[in-house]
Amino acid sequence: MLVLERRSGQALMVRDLRVLVESVRDGDVLLTLTGEGQPPRSINLRYDERVEVFDGASLLVVEIRDGKVRLGFDGPSDIQVWREEIYLERLKKEEARRRLEF
Repeated sequence: MLVLERRSGQALMVRDLRVLVESVRDGDVLLTLTGEGQPPRSINLRYDERVEVFDGASLLVVEIRDGKVRLGFDGPSDIQVWREEIYLERLKKEEARRRLEF
């Protein structure tokens, strides 16, 4: 299981699905899941609760503490999971490389 720590306002990417941590408080985590061609959906989770994000792939609330949540990804190894800031940096580099090729 891959575990990533996020705060309110931070997101992670699971394939092309953006998982935004809207808030972390009082043992609850509010997540908003946004994917291409799908309306956003908001989900409240507590410790040890999970949400399925794709067939056979889910996110689990591993820990909630000090305004942070640790989310565990459980799924096939071919599904890439990124912290959003790393994902966006990667996209910028790919775009710059494409521009140089033309």
